[in-house]
Amino acid sequence: MEAYNFISFPRSGSHYLNNVLRTYLGGQKQYTKYISHDHDEFLRVKEKGSLYLKRDKLNTAYSYLMATYDLQNKEVINFKEYEPWVLGCLLRISEHRKFYLSHSSKIVEYDLLISSSAEELWPSILFFFGLDFVQSKMEEAINQNSKERLAEKIDSPYMNKKMLSKSYQSNRVLFTEYFAGVPL
Repeated sequence: MEAYNFISFPRSGSHYLNNVLRTYLGGQKQYTKYISHDHDEFLRVKEKGSLYLKRDKLNTAYSYLMATYDLQNKEVINFKEYEPWVLGCLLRISEHRKFYLSHSSKIVEYDLLISSSAEELWPSILFFFGLDFVQSKMEEAINQNSKERLAEKIDSPYMNKKMLSKSYQSNRVLFTEYFAGVPL
């Protein structure tokens, strides 16, 4: 089995991290020279030493629900209808996180990553992969991969313009309120 040095649960922000790194390195060919990524939902990767991308559990579950059931266009969602799926998803996220927090040598918080400037978290991420940090190059990679630009570039159930809509964002708030009492 291939050793992965970057692992994340689905919908934890790997599109963003992968695209910024791909842009920084100058394309897919250079990217695959240094970095391999897997979601590894079934906890098969036993090697220690990976970078683990971690995102808020409720935001991860919401994003995964929306993509799995193609709900991005819905104005109103009855979250009770999806409760069993969401509870199962939250449990899988917890198990994944517990496993990889003990197997990873670098943890990156997605919410901090998307709000950080080029010189904050990125040098340590590049260093983890054995890469040099060039601030101007990283600033350009970040600018080219904003949420809006990624939504323009990628049109799939997992990343698209619908994710920028007001209904998508207001449903996220309602989802978080609905599942706020679930022990995480």
